Amino acid sequence: MNASISSELGNISSSFWIMVLLAVAIAAGTGFAAGIFYARWSDKRSFSRARAGVAQLFQTVISTIDTAQEVCRLLEKCPGTFLKPNQTEQLVQKRNGLLDAISGLVRRHDPSFDATPRPEAAPSPAPTPFKVEWTIEPTDPSTGLPGRQAFDENLALLMNAGQESERTSGLLLIKIDKFENLRSRLGVGDSDKLVKKMMAVVCRSVRDEDLVCRYSADMLAILLPDTDPETGRTVAGAARDSIRAYHFRVEEHGPEIFVTASFGYTACRPLDNPDLAVNRGADALSKSQQRGRNQLHAHDGQSIKHCLAG
Repeated sequence: MNASISSELGNISSSFWIMVLLAVAIAAGTGFAAGIFYARWSDKRSFSRARAGVAQLFQTVISTIDTAQEVCRLLEKCPGTFLKPNQTEQLVQKRNGLLDAISGLVRRHDPSFDATPRPEAAPSPAPTPFKVEWTIEPTDPSTGLPGRQAFDENLALLMNAGQESERTSGLLLIKIDKFENLRSRLGVGDSDKLVKKMMAVVCRSVRDEDLVCRYSADMLAILLPDTDPETGRTVAGAARDSIRAYHFRVEEHGPEIFVTASFGYTACRPLDNPDLAVNRGADALSKSQQRGRNQLHAHDGQSIKHCLAG
């Protein structure tokens, strides 16, 4: 009896201690897991607080600098504000200290950052004004206008001035329609009189700064300095209208003679050369001759456009 009771007590004691050990193990495991969770939560909360604090400090720095800028501008505009030498020295020290502090902060995230004040960019040089001085000699003996050689020299001067100033100019070619027929019908002397009259009419229609040259027996070349394409076409149209409206006569009271001309205009751009400009003007003039009398075509550098007719 006593033996069996002792055996049962022994079994209960063993079970009890096993239960105690299990409870301790479970408690330890639970506490360890809770500790890990709490540590992570605590770290995250601390990090959030720290980040919020940094953001608040950043906003404080920005607002303080803004306030300092506004106050400095007010002092600058305030009449009678004169800084004493020691005040000027203090401001310079504060400025340098602030710049060093900001530079150090920025370099933590960008080591290549250079906060040295950069000198202000030098102002762009003023554009070279368009300037050309015409060469009148040698002149055409019949009309007194600059001749073909003078035209070539002046065209080169015009192109150089355009390149230096980066400005556009213009070239207008005018050719009498069916000039050989006029010469055959009227003779050399009378036909030359009509040519002189036409050239005089054209000279009165263009601007003072434009240069009218006799390019050949029946052709004029007009240089238009510092002229945009639209203005150049307007001047060309005025020259065309002046010939179209004029009543040509060999003698003052003689019969009227029907005289017309064809016109070719081109812009002379800064990167063009004289030969290119003349070729474009000649192409525009050829289109006008093909189309009929009193025609005006203009070359824009890419294509030829019909401007005026009739």
